[in-house]
Amino acid sequence: MTRPNNAESHVDYANLLKRIGRYDEAAPHFEEGTRLKPDSPDAHYNYAAFLASRGKSDDAIGELRQVVRLKPDYLDAQLRLADALFSKGDLEEAKTHYIAALRADSKLVVAYNSLGKIYLSQGQFSQAIVQFSEALRLSPGYKDAEENLRIAKANDAQIFPQSHK
Repeated sequence: MTRPNNAESHVDYANLLKRIGRYDEAAPHFEEGTRLKPDSPDAHYNYAAFLASRGKSDDAIGELRQVVRLKPDYLDAQLRLADALFSKGDLEEAKTHYIAALRADSKLVVAYNSLGKIYLSQGQFSQAIVQFSEALRLSPGYKDAEENLRIAKANDAQIFPQSHK
């Protein structure tokens, strides 16, 4: 059970309930953990992960925004928030969080690839090529980045055929 006024106790108990599939019982404990300690990035992050696992992406995004407000260098939160925003189609805000993650760790291959996908979807093929190339420089053989780079170069060649001769 939990200690009534201890946020960590509520979050730990909620995570236990989540692990054993008692989701309806877990939710109020996550909520109580964030209520008792609203300045805890970890409490909000755990609650966000729970919400995302339950398909409540808008609520998860809200909790993740709170995490990065409280702790801008919380790398996992920046990436998870960027991924969630990308999935929703909010590309500009997703881009902001991928860039913030890369500022914290310039070797995040997945962030370069995701940022490249945003540029690709926006028709910014040169920028996409730069991002995919950086992902491949850091992780040669990264299949997703290889395929994305191929697509970006093909699209870029259609727009600027002279530059690819």
